[in-house]
Amino acid sequence: MVSDGYTQRMVQEFDMPSSADRALENWLFEHDVDWVLQFRKEHGLCQQLQDKSSSLQHDLVERWIRALTVIGYGMRELGDVVNKTPAMARFAKASISAMLVFVDTMEIRYGLWVTISSMIEEVKAPMEDDDSWAVEILRGGGGLHRNTRLMMDCVMSMRQASASMSKSAGRCFALSLLIDDTIHYLKDLLQRKSQLCLDPSLMYLFLLNNSYFIAQMSQPPGLLNLELRSGINCRGLQMGALLCHPERDKYIDSYLDVSWGHVLSSISQSKISGLLHRWVNTSSRNSLAEFKSALHKTYQAQKLWKVPDPQLRDALRKSIAERVITAYRNYLKEHPELEKYIGDEASNPEVLEEMLGEIFEG
Repeated sequence: MVSDGYTQRMVQEFDMPSSADRALENWLFEHDVDWVLQFRKEHGLCQQLQDKSSSLQHDLVERWIRALTVIGYGMRELGDVVNKTPAMARFAKASISAMLVFVDTMEIRYGLWVTISSMIEEVKAPMEDDDSWAVEILRGGGGLHRNTRLMMDCVMSMRQASASMSKSAGRCFALSLLIDDTIHYLKDLLQRKSQLCLDPSLMYLFLLNNSYFIAQMSQPPGLLNLELRSGINCRGLQMGALLCHPERDKYIDSYLDVSWGHVLSSISQSKISGLLHRWVNTSSRNSLAEFKSALHKTYQAQKLWKVPDPQLRDALRKSIAERVITAYRNYLKEHPELEKYIGDEASNPEVLEEMLGEIFEG
């Protein structure tokens, strides 16, 4: 909807007083939840909803959760494409406010929380039984897994519901515990399923991508609320904090060790000086050849692997360059006799660093 300009058109239409109501109704209709507007107009519908069978309530909640997730992503994606405006903030607030009327209705008998809890359990079973994890990790180049997105969609819906329960501290606390338990379960699931991957480099990249996405989606609600109220883009602040996340650093270090440690081993072991200059010269040339061969082989194997988030991708590229290219430059300083061999592109540190800057595009 963002790519085809539909969301932008809805924001523009909503910004005109004469068409604001129609724009909101059309927007919710596109997400199959225009019926939530009826709860604001007809109080009797609240009792009618409570009288419906549990299966019908479950269906409405499923539609509501799906719509809330899509709307939230749509507004966030639009904010990444264009500068946030007061009109966009008002449209987002009106959309969420209309959706939360349904929460207030379901909260009469706490049906929303119960339904969400059961849905989480229903989602877990197929994830555990999915026997294609290793295949999907390889096929996806270690990128973000569809099961991670699915579970975090549920978490986001729970967070929205929790935010609407501010008047019920007990229920809000219970839902917060369910959110924490769901995230903990997802992290544990990813750890267990990643062990099925035979390539340790791909395994750690997979864990890095998915844990980073979870950290993004688990950001304090205050950041999103600040964006909606003020139109300020907090993405830079959010990313700055996440780049220092210890879990992220742990997976990056593990990835670097298993992926690039063997590349550096050839030049790190060649510092022992021989008695004869000829032997030293030959040994260092052999080490240079081994280094180039290992680096290019690793690059070719991983260049199409995926790191979807641009900030994370940039940070990982810099980490690789700092470890590999820095060590290579130091090695060349220690062996000036190799200067005549590094003029070609295959050996030039600047060229190699630029090459590594193209990795992980998928």
